[in-house]
Amino acid sequence: LGLPVSIQAPSQADLAPRLGLAIADDSAVYVSEMASGQVSQINVNSGTRRVIAQGLDRPQGIATDGSAVLVVEAGKRRLLRVEPASGAGEVIARDLPVGLPNVPITLAGVAVGAGGTIYVTSDVENSIWRLRKK
Repeated sequence: LGLPVSIQAPSQADLAPRLGLAIADDSAVYVSEMASGQVSQINVNSGTRRVIAQGLDRPQGIATDGSAVLVVEAGKRRLLRVEPASGAGEVIARDLPVGLPNVPITLAGVAVGAGGTIYVTSDVENSIWRLRKK
């Protein structure tokens, strides 16, 4: 866009390979770190990092639903909802067609639409799944 951008980012040694990025607010972003199994919040003004979830199996796509962070955990074929303040998580979908077996890097994404509808991209089926609350 040609906009001047200047942020202080954590050093490369601070973050494992990143796969997903979601906006938290005007001063922070969420990052999924697939290799380390973590989701972090990065303050874009100071560069400080806070891990909000760890011990995940290949976290990939990431989005926010207004209050929490959604992350596709490809290694366990599920979608998690994580509360950033506490790190508390809940599984909101299981047995998703994500995480190609025997492929080290796969790409499964997540987005939140109008009315809270959640969309998950499947790297296994090359499809998009629509998830709605019952």
